[in-house]
Amino acid sequence: MTADRTVTRKDWRTKEMPEKNGYFVLRWKFSKEELEILKQGVLPEQMEDKWFCYMEDDTLYMHRSWTGNCIYIVKISKDGRNAVIVNQDPEEYTGNEKEAKRLLKGLIKAWLHYGSIRSVFLLFQFLETERFIQRAVTCHISVALFICVMIVGMDDMLMSVTVNKPAVSPESIRPLLVHLVVSFL
Repeated sequence: MTADRTVTRKDWRTKEMPEKNGYFVLRWKFSKEELEILKQGVLPEQMEDKWFCYMEDDTLYMHRSWTGNCIYIVKISKDGRNAVIVNQDPEEYTGNEKEAKRLLKGLIKAWLHYGSIRSVFLLFQFLETERFIQRAVTCHISVALFICVMIVGMDDMLMSVTVNKPAVSPESIRPLLVHLVVSFL
């Protein structure tokens, strides 16, 4: 959950980025408003809050809240070419580069657009299209879908982020989501 005050490294028990790590570039030119949101950080308040995030200078640190494992370090750049160090220690994170990029983008989108990175990013990952999300927001059903996901507990069912493998196939859940979307229209 986004904090009412600026979150700092001292607010949570964290671990350093392991020596086994990778690198990629996140192309995203953050606006001043977006940077202000990121600078506030994310302080977990309950079990569903799976991330602890804070900024130091122009660097964003993203840790798993339960383990304290550092998963991402994002060096924010004014030109939009943000250098990302991603954890590749198989004991802490098992995603490949493509999955790591996708997860990071989903987390940041949810954080900036919804003010939370609790479980919304799973909808971004699961539904796979930006266009669907834009239509959902336009039709005011994204909040209803998010509430349904939280009530049913599909966030734990769809993806275990620590192992980054679906617990059930998207094909088996997609009809349920389509039914939910249609029922809200």
